[in-house]
Amino acid sequence: LPLLEYEVVRYRGHWRVLHIGKHSAPCDSQDAAIAAAVAQAKESVGQGRLALVRLKRTDGEERLIDLDRPTEHK
Repeated sequence: LPLLEYEVVRYRGHWRVLHIGKHSAPCDSQDAAIAAAVAQAKESVGQGRLALVRLKRTDGEERLIDLDRPTEHK
């Protein structure tokens, strides 16, 4: 099975989760979008899939988010 990627991105003025080419509904903050992406990724892992969460910051930097410690992205 392919690796599932959940990307936290800024899109149309809001933080959202991008997964399989589709953006989620707007989240209240970057942290809320990360929490949503981590929850989705953990659900996929629970189903036996490989998943990762990537934060794409507005300054162009990208960071992988640890599913066990999602608040350590700053």
